[in-house]
Parts: sequence; structure tokens; C-alpha cells
Amino acid sequence: MKTFRPIPFLIVLFIGFILGTGYGMVPQSILQTVPSEEIAKEEGLYSPILFTVWEEIQANYVDPEIFSEQEPFEYGMIKGLLLGLDDPYSYFMTPDENNDFQESLQGNFQGIGAELTVIDGAITIVTPLKDSPAQNAGLMPDDIIIKVNTEDITKMGLLSVVAKIRGEKGTVVELEVFRPSISDTKIIEVTRDVIKVDSVESEWFENIALIEINQFGETTVKEFYTHLSKILEKKPEGIIVDLRYNGGGYLEGAINISSAFLPANVDVVTVKGRSDEVPNVSRMTRIKDTKTPLIVLINKGSASASEIVAGALQDHNRAIILGEQSFGKGTVQEVLPLPKGAALRVTVAKWYTPDDHGINKEGITPDVFVEKTIEDSQEKRKPQLNAALEIFTNNNWQTKINELIELEKNQTPSTETKTDK
Repeated sequence: MKTFRPIPFLIVLFIGFILGTGYGMVPQSILQTVPSEEIAKEEGLYSPILFTVWEEIQANYVDPEIFSEQEPFEYGMIKGLLLGLDDPYSYFMTPDENNDFQESLQGNFQGIGAELTVIDGAITIVTPLKDSPAQNAGLMPDDIIIKVNTEDITKMGLLSVVAKIRGEKGTVVELEVFRPSISDTKIIEVTRDVIKVDSVESEWFENIALIEINQFGETTVKEFYTHLSKILEKKPEGIIVDLRYNGGGYLEGAINISSAFLPANVDVVTVKGRSDEVPNVSRMTRIKDTKTPLIVLINKGSASASEIVAGALQDHNRAIILGEQSFGKGTVQEVLPLPKGAALRVTVAKWYTPDDHGINKEGITPDVFVEKTIEDSQEKRKPQLNAALEIFTNNNWQTKINELIELEKNQTPSTETKTDK
């Protein structure tokens, strides 16, 4: 496996919004930077369609005063350029949108508490955040949003939909969603609230510790090591790491948390970009626990950074992965600041597990499949957590790990590398 060199401040997540709508037009100030058609052609900047459209709308648009403001046309042009990538994770953020994005990473904002993305043109819920209004109202991963307050949003972009869903604490938004698991629609009312996401929480089930990681935000690594330190002082017989409904976050957070459970100098993830030259960041591993039996819980709401952790611990046979197939996001984005508080988020690499598995659009397959049904949620049953506890209670953890190692040895080697589809 290739040596991994971590990338600082890169994002591997979905936070609330992803892609804007509509091709934009070029403002006069931008066109004026190209003094002539000949120079534009020489510099590779000339587009006959672009120039013609701009000239025509300036000459014919009914309200010429609209051209007095530059920003709407600049922003529209940039969003149009990014639409050409056909990548829902690369997008431009206006200053307001960037502010919302940063608040989401800090785990404090107003809304319904659901992470959204675009899948095959449909606005889809990746996961409702833990204990959020969205989760409490009954929204689930894979729900496709059709209407917001009775308005059809199926032809709108994600930023526009998010703007309609977000609102002040105490107000109500009505969502009509299509739920693939039942092939039917549901109307769900959600009361907006202040969304405060605690990155890390922990609790005990007798001598088994549970660490819940709800997102990989700015303070997650520090919080995680605080919880882990206190847990290891009590010498647990097993640890459960819960990554369900965790839509991701900072790449370096996933690396540092994985490293706590792995031997030094082993691969956590391989990042493959256009160039081999990637920035380095040191692993802030303050505690090592390579012995305590470990189980990781995942489901369809576990995405990107969560999948990095699950994939690393699975490939190194350090943990049993239990639950459902994860979301499947195997790309890395970098957020680049722009003037006036705007920002550009662009895909700069794809990531692979230590065994060089690409999980984009596929996800992590659990070692032990345990489904949590709608009925389980309604009845507040916890089949996945209970299954993990049962493995520890029956002293089956090492037996299962040995079975996984033996299965890996007996698998027929493949000369093909599993890559993104």
C-alpha cells in the first residue's frame, strides 16, 4: 500500500447545501478585461456564445437597470462554470452561503438539522442529525424532497431548496418526501430550532464503553481524546464507536481518530489527486489503544470522513464493522477563500481505503449486517447497538475477528483495483 501523507483543512463532508442553480452571464467589468476579440482568442478566453449572449441580453433585456450591479452576474457565471464539472461536491459559495457553511462546521446554526445532497438530480437527505428536529419529526436517510410548504422544488437547485427549508427557531416547515423504502410519499412537518451538534458523546453499558461521533468538526479530535482518555482509565472490556448518521467533516479529524486505534506508521487512507504533491499534517495521536476489542457502527447516513474511519479499521482487522451499507462518498474537497467572504469548494482528490478500495457510490460493506427498520425507530428499538453488545457479552469478538482474517486470506487475489464508478 502507498504511504499516506495527510492533507490539512480538507473537507470530506456534506453540510446542509451543495450546488447552486442556473448558468450565469458575464458582467461588463469582466468582459472589459478582454480588450479585443483577437486578444481573447490568443489567450484562450474567447467564447463566441458567451460574448453573443452577453451582448444580446444587454441590448434586449426589458429592465436595463439590472446591469448596474455586478455581483449577481459574477456569481452566476462562476456557478455556471462549476456546473460544467457535473460534480455535486464542487460549488461556489456566496458570502452568506459561506457563513452558513462555517457555522455548520462549528455545529451551531438554525434550521431542521438535516444534511442534504443531490443524487441523480434529486434533493436527497443524507442523514438527519442526531436529536435534531429532522430526526424527531421522522425524516430518514434517502428521503427525496419533493415539496417545501406545498411548493414543488424538483426543478430547483439545492441552495434554493435549503434557503426555503431554513428559518427561525419555532417556525414550521412542511416537507413532502418520497421514501424509496416504501415507494410512497409522506408529508412531514418540522419545527425549526437552533441546531447544536455535540461532536462526541460517550456512555457506558456496564463494562462496555460507547463513543458516539456525530460529526468531524473543528473540535472533534480534542473532544474525542478527552472521552477516550477517561474511558481507558476504567479499562473497558470493549469499545463501540458509533458513526451512524455522521455525514463527515474534516479529513484530518478522521485520520487522527483512526490513528488512536491503529499501530504507528500504518496507512489510514490513500489520497490520489492530480499530483503526488500534497501538503502534510502531523497526526495528533495523544493516546494509543491497539488492544481493546472494538466495534464500529455504520448505516446509510455514515458518509465520507466516517467511511474513512470505518474503512481503515476494517482493512487492518482492528474492528468489526456492524450495521448497514454506508453512503459512499470517496472524494475530498478543499475550501478556498475568495474576496468579500465568498468561497470555492472544489474536489481535489479521491480517497481509498488502506487496501486500495474506492468506495465512491458504493460505501463500506459491514462485516455484520444488522438492519434498523422504520418500525425499530418508531418503537425506539436498538437492534444494531444490541447486536454489538451481544458480541461482547458472548465473548465472540476475537472469534469474529479471526474469522474475518481467515476469510481475507482465502479470498482469491485480484489483479484489478477496485476504483470509483
